[in-house]
Amino acid sequence: MVTATTTREVLYVAATRGRESNRLYVDTFYDPDHDTSHGPVPEQPREDVLARVLANTGAGTAAHTAIERKSHIGTVVRPSCLFDDR
Repeated sequence: MVTATTTREVLYVAATRGRESNRLYVDTFYDPDHDTSHGPVPEQPREDVLARVLANTGAGTAAHTAIERKSHIGTVVRPSCLFDDR
């Protein structure tokens, strides 16, 4: 069962471990708290749910990836500069 809160890592494992086939059942009526909802939940297209799952990462970010994301394009970042006391 794939819901809007499934992480992409869990989806990968679920979608790649079948011997004969792999099937994904996508919950398009996800309600995070059914007891406190205020009416019916609108259906979400399965493509939107799957796109949200692919954007939902459960893994930590590697240090070099974090540096790349924070650095400017074309700027060289030395790991030692992260520990400068200046």
